Amino acid sequence: MADPRTVLVAELFKRAVDCPAEQRSGFLDEACEEDVELRREVESLLKFNEDGDQFLEEPAIDIAVESLLQTSLKPGHHIGNYKVVSHIGSGGMGEVYLAHDKKLNRQVALKLVRFGIGGEETARHFRREAQILASLNHLNIAQLYGAEIIPDGFSFLIMEYVEGVRIDK
Repeated sequence: MADPRTVLVAELFKRAVDCPAEQRSGFLDEACEEDVELRREVESLLKFNEDGDQFLEEPAIDIAVESLLQTSLKPGHHIGNYKVVSHIGSGGMGEVYLAHDKKLNRQVALKLVRFGIGGEETARHFRREAQILASLNHLNIAQLYGAEIIPDGFSFLIMEYVEGVRIDK
């Protein structure tokens, strides 16, 4: 598994590339907060991506980042009290899996977050995001059941599994 700091840099790079150019600085201000070195690393990748040769159909940096962020769980894999049933999809921050909660005997959605827990600042960010999600209470928003940090440096959200058509389809 990749170093948590490297995974964080790669994830922020991917998200920054998806931002309109005029919004990137604001995104990096918020995402990197006071971590100057983190911002420098992400900006370095952005510059390379913009200045790089365009001879590849799929830029090598995209392939490298995708490979770095690959975190595939197979059906039957156990993570805490949860048994993975199937892969549901991918999002900007991670992979989403249908899982069975062995303790409460119910289906849940597990969102394995791609950035690692590489320090107290990153852990604080993850907890803050989980608290915000927990405060949302609306019929059309999946409920957050919990958030956990696992020993291998990744974290995951346990959410209500809502069966149906994907919202982007």
